[in-house]
Amino acid sequence: MISDKKQESCQPALRAQFPARTAVEAASAPTTMEMRSDLEKSATHNILGATGVNLVHQTHHAMALRSYGDHAESAFVEYGFMTRPRVGMLAAAIVGTTAALTVAFPSVTPAEPVTLSPLSALVEASAQRLLIADDVAAAKWDTDLPINDPPRERQVLDAVTAMAAEQNLDTGFVYRVFRDQIDATEAVEYTRFAQWKFDPAIAPTTRPDLSAARVTIDRLNRVMVTEIAEQWDTLHTPGCRARLAAAQAAATAELGLDPLYITALTRATGSYCTTL
Repeated sequence: MISDKKQESCQPALRAQFPARTAVEAASAPTTMEMRSDLEKSATHNILGATGVNLVHQTHHAMALRSYGDHAESAFVEYGFMTRPRVGMLAAAIVGTTAALTVAFPSVTPAEPVTLSPLSALVEASAQRLLIADDVAAAKWDTDLPINDPPRERQVLDAVTAMAAEQNLDTGFVYRVFRDQIDATEAVEYTRFAQWKFDPAIAPTTRPDLSAARVTIDRLNRVMVTEIAEQWDTLHTPGCRARLAAAQAAATAELGLDPLYITALTRATGSYCTTL
């Protein structure tokens, strides 16, 4: 983190290089822009916190990145605001979030309810389902139970496609979504097994109840199918990918996903927008 004195000395040079938006201009912007600015700050708050930069400075950096793109990255590094890896983290968060905002909320008025992404509930349910993989892996660890369980997979896929048919959804689409979810879950379990084999000291010493884990999985499956039905139009519009990116970022921040689970969530949601 840089000192306030250094921050103040850097700001004139940065503003000179990027005069497009100033604090005065932002303060006098229409109400719609103020709402979008507040929404952007809120949406990126948790992700930006990982950089270790003061919250006031985070907001300044985030909005500059949103306004000036690649040019701001060099300026932040040159003037000492933060290191290039930290700029990269900010940029990744801003790109996903503001892209979704641009598509999802092109014109927001105070009377309209504002939601970050209509896919948030679906993606969060997917992420919560993935997180159960740790318990499932621990339940199977040091037993004869296989990670890959074809009978259980068929049971799950038959159940979700039956639910899809009841709601007049494309069963092929729902099948692909849950096939990806299962594959991502198994990948997490295989990774945990590998980690525990490399370092037995971190292997689980208690065995979770596999039946209880599966009850939770089945409940989340129902939530996901319901959300797919609710958001069917969103999943089949050009704005789907931007809304998905925003929902993934929100779930990552809300649930504190580590790199393994971030990768797994990307895999699990890989078919959400592929029909476009």
